[in-house]
Amino acid sequence: MIKIDENWNIETDSYCFKLIHTFKSGNIRKNGEEITGRDETYHPTLRKCLLWYCNEVTKDCDDIKAVIKKIDELNAKIESL
Repeated sequence: MIKIDENWNIETDSYCFKLIHTFKSGNIRKNGEEITGRDETYHPTLRKCLLWYCNEVTKDCDDIKAVIKKIDELNAKIESL
């Protein structure tokens, strides 16, 4: 498994790359435990998987400056590997 950050991971098998997003759903069980959600998408190449990730994490940006800042953060993360 490749850990991108606290909410995103990539798993591979012999057929594809699976991008996994885990998140807090906002719902709470009777015992007080918060329910965690999980989304998975499947991609034929690592490049397409990472492009999907980039599109997802920049989706909430409200202007071009926020997109550029997020891309700079992603570049810094990649360079630190």
